[in-house]
Amino acid sequence: MKKNLAHVITVSALLLAGCSSMDHGSKQWEYKAALTPLRPGGGRPVPVESREQFLNELGKDGWVLVAADGDLFYMKRLKK
Repeated sequence: MKKNLAHVITVSALLLAGCSSMDHGSKQWEYKAALTPLRPGGGRPVPVESREQFLNELGKDGWVLVAADGDLFYMKRLKK
C-alpha cells in the first residue's frame, strides 16, 4: 500500500511539474488578412512564384500562414 501511495505521489508530482512548466494561453497573437499583390497592370491571379515570394516576405516578418482562401491569406504572429 505504501509503495502504491509513493508511486501515485511521484507520478502526480511529475505531472504537475510538467503542467506548470507549459505555457498555456499566455501567448498574445496578432492577426493579418493579406491579399496577394496585383499582377502588373491590375487583376488577379498572380503567378505561383509571386505568391511564394509574397508569403516568404511575410514569413521573414514572423507571420505564419493559418489559412488561405484563394488570393486571401490569413496570418498570425506573436504580438511584439
